[in-house]
Amino acid sequence: MSEQRHPDIEVYIKERTAQEILEWVETLGALSNHKVTKDSIKATLIIDELDIPILIQQRVIGKAWSTIWFDSSETPWATDLECAHHIAKEMETQTRCIVSGWQEGDEPDEWYKVHQGVEEIIVWNTH
Repeated sequence: MSEQRHPDIEVYIKERTAQEILEWVETLGALSNHKVTKDSIKATLIIDELDIPILIQQRVIGKAWSTIWFDSSETPWATDLECAHHIAKEMETQTRCIVSGWQEGDEPDEWYKVHQGVEEIIVWNTH
């Protein structure tokens, strides 16, 4: 796949708490600068001496969906979809991510749904 590396990575995760997502993140590298509120966790993930700011938010869409945002292009994944596949497999749940990298003119409701190793494009109106 020759898709260009995304400037950041954001994935929606079904039926996992912020704490469960944080525990998964800790398998990737060291964490520092924890800031925890009722429904979110901010931290810095350190992988190979790179600092990657992360934000985990719980219950962002209904009660079922949480999200993780890696605010860096220097992640282990080139695209949101690669990350979504990794999380879906590791956390044994469904994940979703935007089909495009949020470019002008893109359909904002087109998402990848990743579950049990299968990806499909769906229309997901998150509003």
